[in-house]
Amino acid sequence: MAEPDVRQQESKPPLQPSSKPAAPASGVPIPQTTRRTPAYMKLVTAGLAAALIALALYAAQLRGQVGDLRGELAEAGSAPVQELKVNQAVKLNPAAADIVATGLATIVIDKNGTHLLVQAEQLPKLQGNEAYQVWLIKGQEKFSAGTFLSDQGTGAIYYTLKNGGYDTVAITLEPDAFGDQPRGKIVLAASLDA
Repeated sequence: MAEPDVRQQESKPPLQPSSKPAAPASGVPIPQTTRRTPAYMKLVTAGLAAALIALALYAAQLRGQVGDLRGELAEAGSAPVQELKVNQAVKLNPAAADIVATGLATIVIDKNGTHLLVQAEQLPKLQGNEAYQVWLIKGQEKFSAGTFLSDQGTGAIYYTLKNGGYDTVAITLEPDAFGDQPRGKIVLAASLDA
């Protein structure tokens, strides 16, 4: 029998894990890739964080304002209702047979004075610069209570009376909103108790 060939085997160090990947058999090294966050992503992240902080501060501010409003509402709910007395209400009648408009003039009194509220509906459509003007009439004197533009045939005006004794309230269709005396035709009118 042949004796086994005993050769001294070279001692090799045990394999240790390497931080570098092994080169392929071709000998070309594989580039090591590290994941770096691009600069624009850092800016986006910082911007989002700032926005989040701003929203949190804004929400805290709104929460405080809501609390203040609830307090004011609670105080207003316990305050006595301001007295408002209807002094007179009259139906405004069309000035001509072909007018279908209707209206209401109400005189109210509160702690701040006497006020006129005029509401009208189904008014003729305005053309160009036309406007409706409300007049308070005392004898032959006419006083403007203001002008309004109708929206789909509906309009209203609120006026604080400077003195009383008016006998008529009227709405006229004026060529513009700048007249100090009536120039157009009367659309609606009613007598007032003096």
